[in-house]
Amino acid sequence: MRLDKEIESLKARNKTLELRVESERKERETMESKHDAMRDERDKALKECAKQQKQASTLKETVDKITKENNALSHAAEILKTVTGQSKTLEYIKHTRKTEKVETQAKEFYEL
Repeated sequence: MRLDKEIESLKARNKTLELRVESERKERETMESKHDAMRDERDKALKECAKQQKQASTLKETVDKITKENNALSHAAEILKTVTGQSKTLEYIKHTRKTEKVETQAKEFYEL
């Protein structure tokens, strides 16, 4: 009889241990599933980060190119401004010389 009780006790303990093992297995599977989900989220975030870095790099190249073109245009505008100023100065000099020539001719004519 005593042996029967011990067998029943061991069977009950075995059942309890089996339930605990099953519970821990389910918990482990749940944790692995959560871990996999977190890994997937991390991978997705890394891909998005790489995409944004590539966009930032492309944008920086575009900004650098526009800045370079803008600097070239500014330099060309300065040259044009200088040339235009020189052209106006030359026109003024020509006009002044013509005026001086006419005045000189007029003086010579009246002095005769």
